[in-house]
Amino acid sequence: MNDCYRPLIVALCRDRVAHARQHDLHARLLERLRAYSGVTVRELPHLYDLQPYGPAMNYLRAVEGDLLVAAWLYPRAIQWVLAAHGIKGRMGQTRFFPAEEMADGDQAAPAHSNGERTLWLIDLRPHHDPEPLLGEIERIVIARGGPPLPRDSVAISIAPAEERIDEPTRPRWYPVVDYGRCRTCMECLNFCLFGVFGLDAQARILVEQPDACRNGCPACARVCPSQAIMFPEHQNPAIAGELRGPASDLNTDLVQLFGAFPAAELAGRERGEFVGEASRSQPDPPIGPINSPVASDRARSDLPASPSDPRDDLDELVDKLDQDGLDS
Repeated sequence: MNDCYRPLIVALCRDRVAHARQHDLHARLLERLRAYSGVTVRELPHLYDLQPYGPAMNYLRAVEGDLLVAAWLYPRAIQWVLAAHGIKGRMGQTRFFPAEEMADGDQAAPAHSNGERTLWLIDLRPHHDPEPLLGEIERIVIARGGPPLPRDSVAISIAPAEERIDEPTRPRWYPVVDYGRCRTCMECLNFCLFGVFGLDAQARILVEQPDACRNGCPACARVCPSQAIMFPEHQNPAIAGELRGPASDLNTDLVQLFGAFPAAELAGRERGEFVGEASRSQPDPPIGPINSPVASDRARSDLPASPSDPRDDLDELVDKLDQDGLDS
């Protein structure tokens, strides 16, 4: 073991709903990692639901060295959720995921992010047995000059405040942009009716008001010609962030990926449904984008009118969609 070895930070994220299998896997991983001097383990809530400037994201941004994040999402989705919040690095190879097919995320790197360290990303969903995961973490630690994993867990006492980072969360639904694939074609910006997207100072697509997105609506992901937009909790793997090859090899058959309807038609149907739903109810107050923690008032002003308000442009648009047959 290297005398100057710094323990690998392992962020172990919980699932939204801890059923028996998820709970058992999480508990067994935590028990073994607590006893491993090669790592420093931290428990976090579900990664996708974290508040942009909450305790968990603030902790991850403060990590200066190498970082391993294990979450209940596709690794590509983990990467770009982190990048959207200023957390980046070189992609580290694991036995579970071809990191060489991932962009390093430099296109989306804010000034305060760390591009010198390595990130390892693990999707916990396919696993039932913790041993392959522990073996992979041990391999990474040893490659960094650290000690082997103890064969038996040792009961140790760690104060919950030292290892568990809690914050109030609720299920969120917002688009995540893969800037390794984004071509800045503006399809998402022009298509979305809810003010979710904007442009940054370099005229790149920005998820400006993530919580203005309508829960369950993936329409912008369907119209994206380069599959650059993800909704990590969508049931369709292609929308949730499954890797289908490097961006340079994309030749997307959107009908095959997204269902029987052509992507534009299906996206239009979905958009029409959610426009109608938005005109009948107000969403929860937005948390705000990563680069504007006080954007709630602006986001509220961009939301469609409630049913008690006079008719406005949005009502006219709903009528037009009805006439066009998009939301029938």
